[in-house]
Amino acid sequence: MSHSFHEVTMTYPMRGIRKSNLKLIHNLIPRIPFPIDQDFYVSPTFQDMLNRTGDGKPLNWRKSLQKYYYREEWEVFAIKNHSEIEIPPPWRDAVRKDLERDLLAWQRDTGDPWLCFPNGVLIGQKCLPLLNDLRDP
Repeated sequence: MSHSFHEVTMTYPMRGIRKSNLKLIHNLIPRIPFPIDQDFYVSPTFQDMLNRTGDGKPLNWRKSLQKYYYREEWEVFAIKNHSEIEIPPPWRDAVRKDLERDLLAWQRDTGDPWLCFPNGVLIGQKCLPLLNDLRDP
């Protein structure tokens, strides 16, 4: 899975991989809010999310609006009946490492320009450091 732009003004690069019933998403710039396009913004679903959040009511969803906007750098899911289920911490790290290894291999094989992002820049076949301290402390 590869995503960089929905619209030119809506950058939110991410990479992901799905293997069997597992899915890993790498949000490459998790510190910026996930952009909302006009179609989604005017939808009854999103308007309900805005209204409920503004009124301090629960969304009856697995994420708050704040967590929808500001996503974790790495998201790990199990897929069951076409639904994403977040994997709990005891298993998350092992699953993530396995899928991350496959994702990095895919990025290397395809020459993905985002391979080293957000902490490095790809020069030739090497990731060189930016020293930008973008990893969470």
